[in-house]
Amino acid sequence: MEKIVEMENFSFSYGGEAIFYQFSFTMVAGDFCVILGPMGSGKTTLARILMGLEATHDYIKINNLFMNPKNLTEIRKNVKVVFENPIPFLSNSTVYQELAFALSKTDCETPEKKIRQFVQEFPIESLLSKNVFSLSNGEKQIVSLASALLQNPKLLVLDEALSLIDENKKEQILDFLKQENQKGLSILWLTNDSENLMYGNKFLFLDKGELIFSGKPEDVAKLEKELNSHHLELPFFIDLSKRLSYYGKCSEIPKDYKELVDQIWK
Repeated sequence: MEKIVEMENFSFSYGGEAIFYQFSFTMVAGDFCVILGPMGSGKTTLARILMGLEATHDYIKINNLFMNPKNLTEIRKNVKVVFENPIPFLSNSTVYQELAFALSKTDCETPEKKIRQFVQEFPIESLLSKNVFSLSNGEKQIVSLASALLQNPKLLVLDEALSLIDENKKEQILDFLKQENQKGLSILWLTNDSENLMYGNKFLFLDKGELIFSGKPEDVAKLEKELNSHHLELPFFIDLSKRLSYYGKCSEIPKDYKELVDQIWK
């Protein structure tokens, strides 16, 4: 399968401090990969590197292009990064104008139609007429994410980009992202919240630029000791299902809350 991110024995230092040392990481097209790590583990640095905001000479390929100045413009067409604080990347305009500006960077010939279609599925319609800087921080994250998605990237990188969004909207957005992922969008979600581990098809735990462990969602329940040793907890519904299994109320580790409820109410 086509590789969308390749990093081999990657090392990176900032201000004399080693952030990554011989770090290797691969994503294939269509992956939804969650990288979990505490603050200071290198997640934001990784996002900046994948966007070409940090100079590096190590082996990195994005969508079969080597990360170098010659390929940077093309790479940035295919990779969109949404940061926890999107303010530096937003303009003083209405949300609709912000989305239209994002589309102006593409070959879309009917931006109005594209935005109308988009807001039917993505929870942003109520914000379209508002000024971007009048929005809450969570709403700004939604606008930044919408702008990135409208540019049809091949790889979407989320650096704590959903952290300030209320839970109802967050669930709607994650449903939308999973649908886009099934259509071929590759997603890399960088987070410090273990609750997010179950959304992807694979995950990695990163600490101080080092890969500690990796696996698939069904492996999470087996990693309680490893998570606890890094002051992290199991996702709540995984922990709950393990406790319920002691009483015969849950026969196997569920994939999500719906599956847990189905098992309990059989």
